[in-house]
Amino acid sequence: MSWGEAARMLARCWAVLGLAYAVLSVVGESTFALFGPVVMMLTQWAMARHPHWVAAGMATVVGIVVGGVTVDGLRPHLDRLVADTLSVAVAVLFSLVVFTLASRTRAGAGRRNGMGRWSE
Repeated sequence: MSWGEAARMLARCWAVLGLAYAVLSVVGESTFALFGPVVMMLTQWAMARHPHWVAAGMATVVGIVVGGVTVDGLRPHLDRLVADTLSVAVAVLFSLVVFTLASRTRAGAGRRNGMGRWSE
């Protein structure tokens, strides 16, 4: 997977998060309800275009850990909605970096096909 493709997906996720934050703050909601849809959007994209199970698993674990640590660090200092939105944004960033690195490493390994050439 290319870094450009990962950056485009990151921009899409952050746009969804920004829109969700704007809507939820206008209606006065203090809980962040779009963590699930953002994760589903990332999962669908990753499995449809880049079915690397190991890379996806690594990105999931990193995203959960980074999101948990970030939200625990931000909630005492910020509004709950702001803290939740920022923690999901940071978790998505780290997940996409890990997914890109892991899928590129796996793709670089390759296998020999019957004609003596390398293929994925």
